[in-house]
Amino acid sequence: MAVLKKYLFTVLSFSTLAIFAQDNYCPNQCDCPGFCENLTLFYNTGYFTNQDEFINRGTFSNASTCRNRDYFDNSGIVNNFSRFENNRDFINRGTLNNYDLFYSENFLNMNLFNNQGDFFVLEEFENRKNLINHANFRIQFGSLFWNSDNFRNTGTVISTAEYFSNSGQITNYGTFDNQQFLTNTGSIVNYSSFTNNGFFNNRQNGTFLNLGTFMNSGEFYNVGTFVNQDTIKNLGIFDGAGLIENRSVLSPGNSPGTIEIPGSLTFAAPTLSDNPKYLAELSSSSNDLITVEGIATFMGTLEVLLIEGKIPSSGETFTLMTYESRSGTFDNVILPEGYDWNLEYGTSELTLTMNSILPVELSAFKGWEEDNEVLLKWKTTSEVNNNYFKVERSADGKNFRTIGLVNGNGSTMEAMSYNFIDRKPLLGLNYYRLRQVDYNGEYAYSKIIDVHREGGQLVWYENPVKDGSLSVYIKAEKEKKISFELYDIGGKLMKHGILTSTENEILVSDLIGVYFLKLEKSIHKVVIGK
Repeated sequence: MAVLKKYLFTVLSFSTLAIFAQDNYCPNQCDCPGFCENLTLFYNTGYFTNQDEFINRGTFSNASTCRNRDYFDNSGIVNNFSRFENNRDFINRGTLNNYDLFYSENFLNMNLFNNQGDFFVLEEFENRKNLINHANFRIQFGSLFWNSDNFRNTGTVISTAEYFSNSGQITNYGTFDNQQFLTNTGSIVNYSSFTNNGFFNNRQNGTFLNLGTFMNSGEFYNVGTFVNQDTIKNLGIFDGAGLIENRSVLSPGNSPGTIEIPGSLTFAAPTLSDNPKYLAELSSSSNDLITVEGIATFMGTLEVLLIEGKIPSSGETFTLMTYESRSGTFDNVILPEGYDWNLEYGTSELTLTMNSILPVELSAFKGWEEDNEVLLKWKTTSEVNNNYFKVERSADGKNFRTIGLVNGNGSTMEAMSYNFIDRKPLLGLNYYRLRQVDYNGEYAYSKIIDVHREGGQLVWYENPVKDGSLSVYIKAEKEKKISFELYDIGGKLMKHGILTSTENEILVSDLIGVYFLKLEKSIHKVVIGK
């Protein structure tokens, strides 16, 4: 039963009102000039306009055009499959599902708002409960947005709001683009792509956890906590004195760019899940730079790339970071090959100097035991003015002495192979390196390899590891199996197993940083890079 009065329109319990474009009851449109209340099912396929107050306690479904010009209060279910225009106030105390197009001026959500279409905030939007966006959610220029509970995005959010305030929880699995003003005193967790093209104010109690990509092209003002576990790329300004903790890739970007941090910057210790890295690019015109007004704490990896065809000159110095003070050093440093570099941890800046172009491209350097002697072998892919190699050995990895000399092949673009026999290796740990010397006296060092010898047993492994596989060569006087254990710097056992008296491969592609390899009674330091 349906009752229609001049200022009262009521759909009684167990009744259904359906508005169709050609229906005799409402042939073209339906206007609600007074008070309207739906207790069961209201289905619109024509044109519905609410002029006064509409209260929905049942199910309101719109499949055509619906306009609210005064007050819409929903404590039931609203399903919008077409066009819904809210020109005044909409309060959602129940469930609102939008599958198509929804324009709204003043909107208050107090329960569940599920958007799977296009939603436009034209004036004010306040979320006090659960706001879920699976499609397109746009906060238009000049509007106001408040979130004090849960805002979950798996689609696209674009905000040009005059004021966007979050004191609740924003979880982003899609694309979130702030183009105007955003203030955070709650928690923001980003798993995908978060872009700031405007002003982002992370207040004292605010927390931003980045597990995806954070791209700052505007101004990021941080006095709260910012933790990065994936990628930060900055084209704009970082400001504020809050904590920025980096657990993954920090890259100034824009080939190159600058990140300015008024507070402190911490590169966290490497773990199975955290691989902190400063990725710096050197171009033909300038280089990436991070300026830290507080303390810079170094751990993890520094990787430097040459871009735009950059060829550094001998003696050219690049400032990669400035700081008030620093602590620690990077656990792993990856620099462009073919050059002799010097990385300097100064009192106020981190600099990288290219000393000289390496005249020899060394492709391999290995060693193993034969008849109680150590056989060293290495290969080059090309040589320029290569006079000779000095073979150097050390017992502690710091103090080396020359134990032999091998002539080079001058200049050649062909691959060349070399070998040297250490006839009296030390008992215990032996460190070897090559000192390549040009005709003009300039020289450069190779990487260092470790060879461990206990009685008749000799161990060799390549260090640092870059290809995800730790090669360990063991040769003993008798065939035997040797157990190994790999620990992180905190003493946590990461891998263990059995090695045989031959060449072994330990898969370490899931690790990065400094580790310790224990072989029976001996312990070896291993640096694993990407």
